[in-house]
Amino acid sequence: HVERADSLKVSLSNQVLVAGKKGEISVNYPMWSKSGELFFTNDEGGSRFANPWMYSSGTTKPLLEKPLEEDFGEPQWSLGMSYGAVLDDAGQSVLFTAIKDGRNIVRIINASTGTSVVVDNPFVEIKSLRRAGHNKIVLVGKQIAKPETIAVCAFDGSFAPSYSSVKTTGSANDDIPPELISE
Repeated sequence: HVERADSLKVSLSNQVLVAGKKGEISVNYPMWSKSGELFFTNDEGGSRFANPWMYSSGTTKPLLEKPLEEDFGEPQWSLGMSYGAVLDDAGQSVLFTAIKDGRNIVRIINASTGTSVVVDNPFVEIKSLRRAGHNKIVLVGKQIAKPETIAVCAFDGSFAPSYSSVKTTGSANDDIPPELISE
């Protein structure tokens, strides 16, 4: 509801607290499925790792059957980043990147069962990803000793990934010998 007078007044109605607690529980990276589910990261719980959660039909719950000691996203120091994408219109398959052992891994989570599978990923860093169609995402990724690239990843029916580079964003550090770059 918006009123116009000498000043602009905005009021919200039907507010619902989905998750989070000021100063204690951080909720980030929201994304909606076409069927109405809200997916996000939440660092609620003893381990304080940000794991995927889901809000649907008035219920908020962890997306995974048990939390993982992996961060599914980074601190919100920069806006506009995305670390997940709903792969299908029904909101049943959700892809998230997570940080494990100093690099990004890619997980596909079944929203109904809470199970997940790690899929092959050539990148050590994924800065952002977005849905680009059914079982398809676009991302900005960085491989070891190679320039950043904008890539498309398509998944077949068994979620085997196929990556293709769309645009390289720069040149690799050719002046640094590969043996000096830590993997």
